[in-house]
Amino acid sequence: MSAIDVTATGTLQDIGELDHSVTSEYRIFGPPGTGKTTNLTRQIRRAAERFGQDSVLVTSFSRTAAAELAGRDLPLSPDRIGTLHSHCFHALGCPQIAECHVDEWNKENPHLQITPKKKQGRLEGDESADDDGSERETPGDEFLGQLNRWRGMMIPRGAWPAVMREFAAKWNEYKEALGLLDFCDLVDTALRDIPFAPKNPSVIFADEAQDLNRMQLRLIRKWGERANYFIVAADDDQCQPPGTLVRTQLGDVPIEDLDPARHSLHVYAPDDGKIYGARRRRYGFRKAARPFDWLMHTVRAAGRATRCTPEHKFYVRWVKGTELDQAHVVYLMRQGAKYRVGWCKLMRSDGIFHLGHRARLERADATWALRVVADRTEASIYESFVAAKYGLPLATFMPANGAAHYTEESLCHLFSMLKGDLPLRAVQCLLDHRRDPRFPLYSPERAAAKRGGSTTFLTEACNLIPGIMAVPVPNEHNRVDWTPVAIETVWHKGTVYSLDVEKYHTYIADGIATHNCIYGFTGATPDAVLDPEIPDDHKIILKQSYRVPRAIHARAVRWIEQVNRRQQKDYLPRPFEGDFNRLSTGTYKSPEYYILKTALQHLEQGKSVMFLASCGYMLQPIVQVLRKNAIPFHNPYRRSNGFWNPLRMGRGSSANRVLSLLVAHPQFGEGTRAWTCGDFALWADWLHSEGVIKRGMKKKLSSLTPADPVTIGTLDETFEPAALEALLKTFDGSYGDLLEWWRRRLNATVFKRAQFTSDIAAVRGPQALVDAPRVVVGTIHSVKGGEADVVYLFPDLSREGDAAYQQAGQPRDSVIRQFYVGMTRARETLYICQQESGMAVRI
Repeated sequence: MSAIDVTATGTLQDIGELDHSVTSEYRIFGPPGTGKTTNLTRQIRRAAERFGQDSVLVTSFSRTAAAELAGRDLPLSPDRIGTLHSHCFHALGCPQIAECHVDEWNKENPHLQITPKKKQGRLEGDESADDDGSERETPGDEFLGQLNRWRGMMIPRGAWPAVMREFAAKWNEYKEALGLLDFCDLVDTALRDIPFAPKNPSVIFADEAQDLNRMQLRLIRKWGERANYFIVAADDDQCQPPGTLVRTQLGDVPIEDLDPARHSLHVYAPDDGKIYGARRRRYGFRKAARPFDWLMHTVRAAGRATRCTPEHKFYVRWVKGTELDQAHVVYLMRQGAKYRVGWCKLMRSDGIFHLGHRARLERADATWALRVVADRTEASIYESFVAAKYGLPLATFMPANGAAHYTEESLCHLFSMLKGDLPLRAVQCLLDHRRDPRFPLYSPERAAAKRGGSTTFLTEACNLIPGIMAVPVPNEHNRVDWTPVAIETVWHKGTVYSLDVEKYHTYIADGIATHNCIYGFTGATPDAVLDPEIPDDHKIILKQSYRVPRAIHARAVRWIEQVNRRQQKDYLPRPFEGDFNRLSTGTYKSPEYYILKTALQHLEQGKSVMFLASCGYMLQPIVQVLRKNAIPFHNPYRRSNGFWNPLRMGRGSSANRVLSLLVAHPQFGEGTRAWTCGDFALWADWLHSEGVIKRGMKKKLSSLTPADPVTIGTLDETFEPAALEALLKTFDGSYGDLLEWWRRRLNATVFKRAQFTSDIAAVRGPQALVDAPRVVVGTIHSVKGGEADVVYLFPDLSREGDAAYQQAGQPRDSVIRQFYVGMTRARETLYICQQESGMAVRI
């Protein structure tokens, strides 16, 4: 059955009643504005009526969505609705969170400092990398963020870069020493140790599932399979690099365009040295893609060149001749946690791989070739240089012949003194030499598998030695010529592709025979929602948008159709034309002219306005413009972010202090009343003392009974005569006079905090501090589920975002989905602003 047919089979009424022999999972796909939350609410009510209010669990990616569901007056206990992290946190007994307790870490690791997080904000999904309003994170934040992404994507530890494994080891040691769990641990531990969702519910609802990574979705499905049924609600629209030419029966095809249904590959058979696949026999393959941010090697041979990741394998042979006979190698050797540097001849005169022989004598676990040189003098000098630069010992692991002072006991004592950060120094040495700590040139396991020696063997690209290693290059006779390699290494960030070819597990990449290397990594992508496949009648697709008008809908649909994989669905616009506009002037750095002018016109017409960008720092200029023009704004979807919510009405907030001041003025309007001592203490606390408040009265303010009325006697006791006289005169004028009296006497340390709120009260009246602002400011990520009459969308990207947008596959798709969300927030009018630089999407 096709994806379009699916919409005709699954219905909302069928949820929970169908055959669960294959799966008890149901999926609701809700494009923007189609009422996904409304329909989810209906299903939650239905489940609560059937199983009881404590037998239903609702989880969402963010607190915003969870709060929206909770605000629908659902018949559930409060603890049954929350983010997945929050549910895990409580199920694990409310452990201490590592990201909230990083003081000791930051003292011990000043070069890897981590910004402290608010526990509740992270548990509720409020804190996000793009929401903090800053352009750059600390190195520690970046390492921890990348570590959590890889863990969430469930990438095997062995596939992490060595520096990331070293960071993870240090971070884990810190957490274990203090008995802490980080936010990723909450899900990981629950997935491992908690077989049932909290209170063993009969039905589980997972909203915003397109934002959950593979680990989170696996936990949802583990818990869901132990319930009667579970519902996943989502909008899914929300190795070698591209360009590698792979030889097929149809000619050379870019690796990103390979299609297992259309193409069969040419393969290299190492046993007989032949190339197969050019005639009748077909060699199928699997293909995978993954994000990559690490070293990329360019392997050159016989005038051909192919790029690959460090772990990509090649069949190699030693190039016989004088160069190999004279080669000496400076190496790094490991035995357990011990490392040492040394040198020896690469090959013995009898053809034995001498480096491997030396490693066997010392019972080494792994050995890497750092540099191959032409003679022993150069080898000895370079060995001394490496030892001095990285602080690596020259002493052998086992006593050497003729060295009586080097006993096994004395050597053990030496290496015990060196423990500390010796592994980190060794890893840094390997990275500087473009070697990968995961893949030694020699290990006992590789020797046992006969991968070393003078005959053909497999090794990774990171171990290729120019000039004295050769790789197979196919010739016109469907055989191969063994050709010496050259290698170059650069940093690469982007998508890489891998193939798994049947039978021989080899293919021809850019004219060089390579071994395949298959991966299948996915993270918080639609694949995690769309897989595994479920019966068609378990899918429900909501078609009709009640938000997005025709003009914006048409552009948004064309935009989202660029992605590689999505659930096909009918999606109908709201029956209203709407406006799609591309501004001719105005970028995120210069919003003070045309952007502000058009926004004011819409606000004067009573419209709501939303300013959206991909990153928080891009919103700083528009926030400054709004403040300068006393235009109230907020972000109701990220209330914890004070930068976007300067008008919050907390007890000590500037907005509350201004209202407490003005409430007693006759022109305040509805709600005018006399000051209470609580009001008085609030607004008087921010005044400077000299010439305003009598000595000692500041302390006395806090001791007043808040509910007691303020009398003329209270004022006379508190203020200096001149200040009191000026204060009383303001009551003969407007509330603006009272506000100006207060502003002129504010303590300098709080003046900036009071400026915006007092400007709003002066220009727009006190009620403007109470009414919900009609301007929303936020990142695209922060306003999922939100809407406004008019949306201004800045098309700019961060460097990381632009790198993803320039790549094929999932990275580019994630950027497209992000801006699709931004476009579909608009109920009437969408403005695409001008881009500030070349790093921007082209809508």
